[in-house]
Amino acid sequence: MSLSAFASVLRRAARLPRTARAYSEKPPSSAPQTLLSTCPADTPLKGVNYLKGQTTVVARPDEEYPEWLWKVLRPREWPESEMGPGGLNLRLAVAAARVVSRLASAGFRGL
Repeated sequence: MSLSAFASVLRRAARLPRTARAYSEKPPSSAPQTLLSTCPADTPLKGVNYLKGQTTVVARPDEEYPEWLWKVLRPREWPESEMGPGGLNLRLAVAAARVVSRLASAGFRGL
């Protein structure tokens, strides 16, 4: 490829695809979500009972489970005070710097 042909390629305007997506917003529901568990009460739970001679484990009503159980899989929410100076961001940065220094002292040069 000659130099002038290469330069003409660089001078061309970049063509970007002109597709756009728009998603509709769901209207806020007036009824609170009450469904917590995936199975109704008194449903036998297979695979939970692994000891011989034990009775079958049965699901309880949602009200009998502790409140924290329904929040276990949600990501942790940090209070605003943790995010300021000296808070979580600083601690994470210090921890990351510590890992980098350990890798550097071990002779790791990167990818």
